[in-house]
Amino acid sequence: MNALRRQLAKICLGLSALALSGCASSSKPFRWPWSDPDQTADLAKYGPTSKQKIEQLRTVAADAGGQDAASNERVANQLAQQMRTERDPLVRSEMVPTLVSLLVAS
Repeated sequence: MNALRRQLAKICLGLSALALSGCASSSKPFRWPWSDPDQTADLAKYGPTSKQKIEQLRTVAADAGGQDAASNERVANQLAQQMRTERDPLVRSEMVPTLVSLLVAS
């Protein structure tokens, strides 16, 4: 029984050493997916994230006062169309104050 425990301990120690050593021959170092600053390929393939959309909407709302009425109306119409197809409720809820700021500014 004691020999079996020692053998099992050796196997566990060997497997943990193997797991902790990692892959030494990798040409590209391991990185977490969210730590990669260059995500232009993902942005082109999937479009902006919800957080990026909300930031864009807040920027549009902040800049609404400096635009002319025709420009604000055009952007408001585009947002109204996008609201119908937007799936994320957080983005849709951010579209409402943006539309209000566009309509008040015009």
